[in-house]
Amino acid sequence: MCTQKNYNLGISNPCFELWLLLHLEDVNQLSDKEKDKLKWNKRRGKRTHCEHLLCAHLGNYSKSHPDFSQLLPEVNVAIDQADRLTNHGKVDLFESLGTNLQELVRKLLQER
Repeated sequence: MCTQKNYNLGISNPCFELWLLLHLEDVNQLSDKEKDKLKWNKRRGKRTHCEHLLCAHLGNYSKSHPDFSQLLPEVNVAIDQADRLTNHGKVDLFESLGTNLQELVRKLLQER
């Protein structure tokens, strides 16, 4: 439906925080067990697994008030890592760990 209406849609499985994590960590290099933990993204206390990983890198992470200042300089790293994680868009994001937010970000960067 999005393609028919010429809309762009960003999807991250399991969550938006995976896209953020790709700015800070090479998820491609994680063990299959760790990737599985990311995919299921279970809660531990008040935070999900992905949020815990972001906190480990950033010192803190607020879902409602994210601080992108440490992430923006690494946007090209995140784009490259997202491409590799999804085999350049050849992975079913409803079934597999990954994101296609890099496609939206590429378009936004081209518009600047």
